[in-house]
Amino acid sequence: MIKHIKNTILVIDDESSNIIALKQILEADYKVIAEVDSLEAIETVKEVLPDIILLDIIMPDMDGYELITTLKASECTRDIPVIFITGLDNIDAEEKGFALGAADYISKPFHPVVVKMRVKNQINILDRLRQQALMTKISHKFLSDANEKILFGDTLKMVGEFMNLSQVLLYELDDDGYDLICKHEWSCPELKNESHLSEKFIADEQLKSLVNNLLTNEEFCIHSNNQVHVEASRHFRNSHRSFITTPVFVKGKVCAMLDFSREDDGSYWSTSEIHLAVHVSGILSSVFERSAMKHKVIVTEYRDVMLQAANEMAILLFNSYADDFEKIIDKCMSIIAGAINVDCIYLWKNLTSDDNLCCTQLFEWSQKQTIFADGTSYKYTEEAPGWEKILSSGRYINKIVSSMSPEEQIKLKARGVLSILVVPIFMDNQFWGYVGFDDCKSERIFTSEEESVLHSASLLIANSYVRNEMFHEILGKTSQLEKAIRQANAATQAKSDFLSNMSHEMRTPLNAIMGMTTIGKSSNDAEKKKYAFNTIEESSSHLLNMVENILDMAKFETDAIELTNEKFDLHRLLDEVVDNVRPLAKKKQHEFSVNIEKSTPNFIIGDKNRYTQVLKCLLDNSMKFTPEGGKIGLDVSGAEKVDDKCVLHIKISDNGIGISAEQQEKLFEVFQQADNSMTRTYGGTGLGLSISNRIIEKMGGKMWVKSELGKGATFNITIKVQT
Repeated sequence: MIKHIKNTILVIDDESSNIIALKQILEADYKVIAEVDSLEAIETVKEVLPDIILLDIIMPDMDGYELITTLKASECTRDIPVIFITGLDNIDAEEKGFALGAADYISKPFHPVVVKMRVKNQINILDRLRQQALMTKISHKFLSDANEKILFGDTLKMVGEFMNLSQVLLYELDDDGYDLICKHEWSCPELKNESHLSEKFIADEQLKSLVNNLLTNEEFCIHSNNQVHVEASRHFRNSHRSFITTPVFVKGKVCAMLDFSREDDGSYWSTSEIHLAVHVSGILSSVFERSAMKHKVIVTEYRDVMLQAANEMAILLFNSYADDFEKIIDKCMSIIAGAINVDCIYLWKNLTSDDNLCCTQLFEWSQKQTIFADGTSYKYTEEAPGWEKILSSGRYINKIVSSMSPEEQIKLKARGVLSILVVPIFMDNQFWGYVGFDDCKSERIFTSEEESVLHSASLLIANSYVRNEMFHEILGKTSQLEKAIRQANAATQAKSDFLSNMSHEMRTPLNAIMGMTTIGKSSNDAEKKKYAFNTIEESSSHLLNMVENILDMAKFETDAIELTNEKFDLHRLLDEVVDNVRPLAKKKQHEFSVNIEKSTPNFIIGDKNRYTQVLKCLLDNSMKFTPEGGKIGLDVSGAEKVDDKCVLHIKISDNGIGISAEQQEKLFEVFQQADNSMTRTYGGTGLGLSISNRIIEKMGGKMWVKSELGKGATFNITIKVQT
């Protein structure tokens, strides 16, 4: 058991009766030592360094004034509070004492309550000063670049020793937000406490409710002074009877729990101790928030690197030709491998032999060389048991090799592979093959963002390989295939133009983000910072919208798009879409009218997000292509029922620039806008209408446009919906 350490008080008085009286008053709460000789008292002060000195003014050899002057002149004793003991009723004497640095006065004869109160006041002041010094020291530590594990360990040690604790534990919430895991601990060396590192448990509903109510009730911690707290946290805290548990909040959410415990008889914690525990938790909150921000920046930067690599690879592949394909493939693999930190990339294509699904390697890239394989085929059941079932269902193989089956480990470890990601490729809704990515340097699970980027990269690799094969076939055929060659080149050029536009469209928000980040970091002007952060937010949203459009189109290209079927409130959805675009209408001073007829059903069954996507695209286009002060209209109605389904009719009209008949013919084609000059004038990728049209077709509906150049446009949608 850890003993409570009492504060030390040194009484310096040549009258033994005074010493006896003060000991009787104070010894129950403090360790009291005494000196009757002034010169010997100086040596005792230096040796013992008491918390407080009670000093008689009238002393032989050296009076109290001379003694305090000597103590205040020494660096090791100057900060010790001195309370004068005096029987003098003289204001001048008190002024002289305070001028020399006295903290307070106690008059003779002694009144026990007054003596205790004045000593207690100085002890409280001393505790606050020591706590402030501790908080400052901890704060300065976390401003250094030291290892985080060392910083947390040092902090728990300093707090544990300062508060005379048995143990201090720091539990962190896992990524799922359910389990609390002990990541750092300190135990008193004098005690043989059981280690709790890596200890994990699930916070039950009673504890969660108690923690969530702390901020509301302004309690800020759980402690053993409160019996309700004891019962609610019984399975959380360790075996010590006295405890304080402080949640560590980041932006109002618990991210960790700090547990202070003392192995004693369950005595009460002082208010000062509870406040100190809460203050330590507050410092850790700032540390966790700073770490989260750093992690977010790192993730964002990494995502940008991956997207830039994928974009660069796409441009190279779309502009490659048969005669330089192998060189381009080698360069592209090097780019994506460098961005994702993988060591080997390979492409396998499926084929059927004797009613067995087999695969053949087309090429393999590594840092040393790129090998184009000889075409040898292997059965999935023999070469990669279980892979066919996983990949053909559209799932990834994303594993650390040491966690895979013994058969898989033997083959992969022979190649030095530590981690692997295998991405299935589908063409014409059929399992076509796969692309594999090997990490030979570290064990890791590829993140969802890495999976997404590498999925897109895999589609580019496979499609470019297929396109290259088509080039070889076309070039080997007779002149009657020249038309097909021209069509392939035209498609390539269209994609090239699209990528050029996309590169420009992506650079614009990226440049804005980078520029505004520089302004936000360097400026001290709050308004400039706010403007910079708003611009970053808008540019990021614009960039995310482009990426989502590209991914949607990739899904449509491989027929991998899926629609959900759930019942939702159509009127509420329409209100949300209208509210979203109304600020743009106001900005451009458009007259924006909305007419939802009574025949429109309240609830329908379908993909709510895709309905929102289509409506926003059409309304955004109307806003964008209509000059300021124009008219925009949204009309929705539910027509007669056909086959027990309601025919929903949506009409979006404007009096904007309009669309010519020639432009309408290619309006819903991928990578197209009505006119290439519109990209330069209005911006955009040309994917929105194509994606919207494909979504409506996927839903079994129809979308068409009526327009004349210079007279606006009206987009119509009809779709049978189940109510």
